[in-house]
Amino acid sequence: MDEILGINRRHFDPELLRLTDDLTAAVAAAVELEAASVEPSHLLIALTRIPQGVASSFLSQRRIPPELIGEAIRQVQDPPCGSVVTGLDPRSSAPATIKLFRDLQEDVAASVTIDERRLLGRTLGRLEQRIAELLARYGHIDTVQWAAELLEPDLEPPAVFTAEGELDLEVFTPAACRVLMATSREAAGLSAPRLTSPLLLYGLAVSPGGLLEKALQYLQHDLRRVRERLFAVLGAGPRQGTAELELRRDCIEMSLAMALERAVAGAAADRRTAASETDLLRALLDAPGGVAASFLRDAGIDLHALLHFAATYYREAETEPTAVEPGDLAFEEAVQELSDRVVGQDAAIEQIVPYLESIKRGLRLGYLRDDRPVGVFLFCGPSGTGKTMTARVLARVLYGSDDAVLMFEMGQFNSKESINNFVGAPPGYVGFGEGKLTNGLRENPRRVVLFDEVEKADEKVFDALLRLLDEGRIDDPAGPVRDARESTIVLTSNLAAKELAGMRAPDDVEEREEFRARLKAILGQFFRPEFLNRVDETVLFSSFTEADLLRIAEGVLAREAAKAQRDLGIDLTWAPDVPELVVGEALRWRRDEAARGVRRAASEIVPTMLRLVDSVRTGGGEIRRVHVEMEDGALVVRPHDA
Repeated sequence: MDEILGINRRHFDPELLRLTDDLTAAVAAAVELEAASVEPSHLLIALTRIPQGVASSFLSQRRIPPELIGEAIRQVQDPPCGSVVTGLDPRSSAPATIKLFRDLQEDVAASVTIDERRLLGRTLGRLEQRIAELLARYGHIDTVQWAAELLEPDLEPPAVFTAEGELDLEVFTPAACRVLMATSREAAGLSAPRLTSPLLLYGLAVSPGGLLEKALQYLQHDLRRVRERLFAVLGAGPRQGTAELELRRDCIEMSLAMALERAVAGAAADRRTAASETDLLRALLDAPGGVAASFLRDAGIDLHALLHFAATYYREAETEPTAVEPGDLAFEEAVQELSDRVVGQDAAIEQIVPYLESIKRGLRLGYLRDDRPVGVFLFCGPSGTGKTMTARVLARVLYGSDDAVLMFEMGQFNSKESINNFVGAPPGYVGFGEGKLTNGLRENPRRVVLFDEVEKADEKVFDALLRLLDEGRIDDPAGPVRDARESTIVLTSNLAAKELAGMRAPDDVEEREEFRARLKAILGQFFRPEFLNRVDETVLFSSFTEADLLRIAEGVLAREAAKAQRDLGIDLTWAPDVPELVVGEALRWRRDEAARGVRRAASEIVPTMLRLVDSVRTGGGEIRRVHVEMEDGALVVRPHDA
């Protein structure tokens, strides 16, 4: 049969004809529904049955199972007439279907190939009125708008590479960019000379919270085993800590470059401005030679189910994959930020300040130590004296955000087996690819890495930490050596708290060296010399005075007031004696918690404030200001004008 309803077969996309059995899938749908003739709705059913097709993907994104379309059409079609549809020809086709193919003949006259999008658009335009109303009522599908989008002129996909030969990351979604950046880092660390398709698949597999991780969890496959097999297939050379392989045309193998172009073209065909993780995966699986498809099949993964999950259930994170840059605060501003936010620890700040300028400039200029992190600090002293707070402020002044902190509670790594959670296990063992430190450095090595209560770590974990401090690198059994030379390391310890409780750093510069020697001697009773020798500065945090706690209470109340104004639109004020009462409550019930106790005592006004605001607004009233005061020895929150 050379023609289909008057149109020569050569004008149809061969893949469309293959997937619909020369469009006779529409005839099969008509027979299933016992229809008198082939209607446009039967063509729609045939198109929704194309796996990962335009129609099925559109429906899946709206949580509509494509198979329900046929059942819904059955409910509103004319009663069965008893005749049998024999084929897609003028005698068995409804008038609307004949008109549909006349529309297609106009497309052929304009030299347009009839592909799935074109046929679907024309089908929607000739769909029976009752079917269009059904889709609008129950599926919230505007068939007119959908058809218009499908029939828009084909968009020319944007170029994947810039004129300078660099990969244009603007044509990829943020999640796809994260995958590409991860691929470049892994490739460089594994000494790969160029980026390849297997490396991109590996990048998809190791991206935390990404498409492949979520899909394999959904399909109940062992992600660790898949990563392990991929790692073996890559056949990496000697591992190194190189930052990343450049995303340039001359660093990307031709087969991978073609896959990236297919991904971008696929997004453009769907009227999307950027290629997603799903586009990357689909482009890899469609690649000539099928390396990625063969690997996943050999791993026992159903490719159809994988792509169905990607199209139907997976939602990409929308945050931009921007690298954390050095904080934009000038040196003087950074010092002031530390002084303002770290209360009562002036001596500790003075010890840290000499390192700030060199660290900030080194990060900005890329002038790093050859074999050390940019800074290593040991914060010691009693609990609740601001050690963790100082680490967060350092993250702000050095890397631009309080959240640029990778924190480890070292009490979680107090057994020999915990080394597998710390840096990951060797291939074949539980914990492969799951090292918290190595994965954290892989995701972002430019931040403060905080090891809280470091004395609680097991000896094997401690040895791995020593190498990190000494070399600025650490082995990842599931990938390259992870680089920490752009990280600032902060270690905290509560050891010798009693011995250190009465100590304070002297104001006299000449006495500082004697103080440092004494401090090191006390800590030397607990820590190995090779550990203390790797620390740039040991900083003592002294116990707070009541005046310090009063400043902390005032700061907490001020932050709660700012939050109340921002989130609730109300002014929060307090009586002059409230901060003093907060400190008194903290010392009475939470003395051992120091600053933490004050913060918790001050925050106890929040539930009362929320209860008051909620009660007033639920009753239809409005509240603009609330006031905190003391009554019978307790804090109360009232409307300001009461």
